[in-house]
Amino acid sequence: MKEIGTVGYIANSPYTTATGTMSAGRIYEQVKKKFIVEVMFITSSKVICRVIEGLKTGKEDEKEIMSLEEEGVVE
Repeated sequence: MKEIGTVGYIANSPYTTATGTMSAGRIYEQVKKKFIVEVMFITSSKVICRVIEGLKTGKEDEKEIMSLEEEGVVE
């Protein structure tokens, strides 16, 4: 599949997040810097997607924490 770049942003406000979906803050913790989604539903004001590629694994989380510890961000 050809990459086309940024096509939208993840809602982070209770007023813009669709009921039953995750906000940007919750998704950010679970995905890599770049990830691929599949459109599942389209409403008049929202597009609801599913992450199909780019989820973090437990080892990647550990590496991120170690990196933050080295930088002095986390103790």
